[in-house]
Amino acid sequence: MGIVDESSLNPEFYKALLGLKAGAVSPVTRVGGSFVLLKRTTDADGIADAAFLAAASRFTAAALLARRALCDLGKVREGHQRV
Repeated sequence: MGIVDESSLNPEFYKALLGLKAGAVSPVTRVGGSFVLLKRTTDADGIADAAFLAAASRFTAAALLARRALCDLGKVREGHQRV
């Protein structure tokens, strides 16, 4: 879900998170027709997660560009799995 204001949560989510300390995971909770586990995090956790996802995305994009360049140079065949 990411970082959300508690006041914007539906009552089922709010009730499941009530009383949880940072880092704690809720019991299995029914929300609508699904069952979920929720983890209470801090703003710092959310920022760190976002930074990791951004870095992973940049790494993946760079790896794809490098692979294309190697294919263009004939160093790797199209469809070859290892770079």
